[in-house]
Amino acid sequence: MKKIYIFLAISSGLLFSGKSYGTDDCASAVELTSVVLVQNGLQVGTVGGATWSGTPQCEGPGQSPDRWYRFTAAASTSFIRVQPGGDFDPVVEVFDACGGNEIACRNAAGPGGIEVLRLTDLTPGETYFVSVYHAGGVAPESGNFNIVAAHIPEVELRPQDCDQTDYTTNSIIRALGPPSNSFTVTGYEWRFTELEAPFETYQVISPNGTNPNYRLLWLSPLQYGRSYDVSVRLLVAEGNSTGDFGPVCTIGLQPTVLTTQLQAQYANQFFNFCDVVGADAVGLASQYRWTFNDLNTVTEVFGDNNSRLLRLQKVPGLQLGQVYVVSAFATVNGDESPQGTQRFITMNNFVPNTGLRQELYPCGQTYPFNSFVQAEEVCTAEAYTWRFTNTSQSQPAIFYTRSDGSRFLRLDWLPDLIIGDSYNVDVRAAQGGLLGDYSVICNITVGASTAGLTEMLPDDGAGQGGSVLPVEEVVFDFTVSGNDGTGTQLQLHVVNERNGPVNFELYDLSGKLVQSRREAVHGYGDVRWSTGNLPRGVYLLKATDGTDTVTRKLIL
Repeated sequence: MKKIYIFLAISSGLLFSGKSYGTDDCASAVELTSVVLVQNGLQVGTVGGATWSGTPQCEGPGQSPDRWYRFTAAASTSFIRVQPGGDFDPVVEVFDACGGNEIACRNAAGPGGIEVLRLTDLTPGETYFVSVYHAGGVAPESGNFNIVAAHIPEVELRPQDCDQTDYTTNSIIRALGPPSNSFTVTGYEWRFTELEAPFETYQVISPNGTNPNYRLLWLSPLQYGRSYDVSVRLLVAEGNSTGDFGPVCTIGLQPTVLTTQLQAQYANQFFNFCDVVGADAVGLASQYRWTFNDLNTVTEVFGDNNSRLLRLQKVPGLQLGQVYVVSAFATVNGDESPQGTQRFITMNNFVPNTGLRQELYPCGQTYPFNSFVQAEEVCTAEAYTWRFTNTSQSQPAIFYTRSDGSRFLRLDWLPDLIIGDSYNVDVRAAQGGLLGDYSVICNITVGASTAGLTEMLPDDGAGQGGSVLPVEEVVFDFTVSGNDGTGTQLQLHVVNERNGPVNFELYDLSGKLVQSRREAVHGYGDVRWSTGNLPRGVYLLKATDGTDTVTRKLIL
C-alpha cells in the first residue's frame, strides 16, 4: 500500500463556506483541536474583511489583516498546516501567549502554496497562539484558507507484553501501531530504563524499520535477572520528526540465561570430522561452550567467537565409531546458561576417502623426482600412507607414511622410485583411531629432477603453468586455480607453515582495494573465493601472514 505524506497530500479542495472564520485579536482566538488525522481537524478561515490586530509581524509590510487561532499542545512536536486559495500567500506565526514571545514564523511556499510549520519542544498541555496573514503588500483576491493543528500520536506496548517477568534475550515485544493514515511512519525508537542499580537508560532505534516488533537481543546491554521500564515512540517522515514516548511498561528477564542444546536436527545422527553441528541460538551470547561425553571422559571445547556452530574437527580426542552425549552452554554478559537437553551423536566408523589431488596433480602426467605431490585432505587426519605400484616393470610396492598429518609428499623421499617409470599411486588416511581404505588409483610418471630442490605448485592464475619454487623457501606462499579468465570462482592453494591467520586483498590496476578477507590456514589449505560481479580485467591479489607478503596477478 502506498503511504501518503499527509501534510502535503490533502488537495481535494478547500472547504470554504463563504463565512469569515477566525478573529482579529489574540484574546478571542478560535480554538483548534490538535489531531493525528488531518481530515478530522480542518478549520476554514479567511483574511477577507479582517483588520490588523496590532501585533508586530515577522513577514510582509506589517500591519496586514490577521486572523488568530489557539491550540493546546498534545505532544512536544506539533504541526500547523495552512492551505491557501488563489493568490493568497500565507504567513504562519506562533506565540507562547497573547503579547508573548514569538516561537516560530514561516513563509516559504509562496502564493497559493501550502505552509507547514513544525514546532518542537512544546510543553504538552500548554496553549499556544497562531496568527495567519498575507505576506504581500497588495491584498489577495482570495484570502480563504484551511488550517489544522496536528501532532504525532503516542504509541505503546501491547498490554499482553507488560508486567511479564520471564523474558529471555530471544523474546519479542511489540508496539501497537499508530492510527491508520495519520503519519508516514519510518521507524520506532525504544527506551529501556533499568529498575536496579546502576539505573541506566538506553534508547535504541529499532533495526526493524516500520515493523513494530522488537527483538530484545537488539539491546546489547540487556541482562538476565533485571527489570526494565520500557516505552516506545514513532519516527515519522514529516520533518524527519520523532513523537513523544508513550506510557511506560515494565518487563523483566528470567533469572538465568536461556538454556541451549544441540539442535534437534543434529541429534542421533552420524558425523565425520569435517561436519558441523549447531546449538540452539541464544540472543546476545558471546560464546558457546560444548561438552562431549563418551561415558568415560568429558571433553570440553569452545566455539569460535559467538558462533553457535562447531566443526567437529575442533573437538580434541574425538574418536570414530564412538557415541557421545553432547551438551551446549551459552554465555550472555558474563553469565552462563544452565545445562539444557543432552543429546546424542555418533561418529562414523570409517575414514573418508582420500587420494592424489587430481585437480592439482592430474593423472597421466610426469612429475620431477624432486617435486611434491599432494593428497585430498581428510579433516584431522593423523597420518597419510602413500603406496606406489610400478606399472612399467616388476618391483615391490613402495610405501611411505607421514605421521605428522601433512598430506604433502616429496617424491625423492622414496629413493626406490625409478626415474622414467610409471606408478599407480593410491593413498589412505588414519583418523580418529581408525585406518581408512586405499583410494582409487592415479597413474603418474616419475621424471628427472629439476635443477635444485623444488616443489611443483599449481597454476598461478596467469595461464603460465605451474610455478617452481625452492622447497627451503616455501614457508608462506599461495597459488590460484579455477580462474581461466572467464569465471568468478577462485580457489587459492595456500602454504602457511606459520599456522597463523592470512589476510588477502584484491586490488585493481589503479591500486584500489576492491575486496578483502581473512582466513585461518594451518600448514596447507584451500580458500574458495567468489569475486562476484567484478568487471573483467587484470587484478593483483596480495596475501600476507604478518611476516611475508606474496602477490599474484589474476585475470578475471
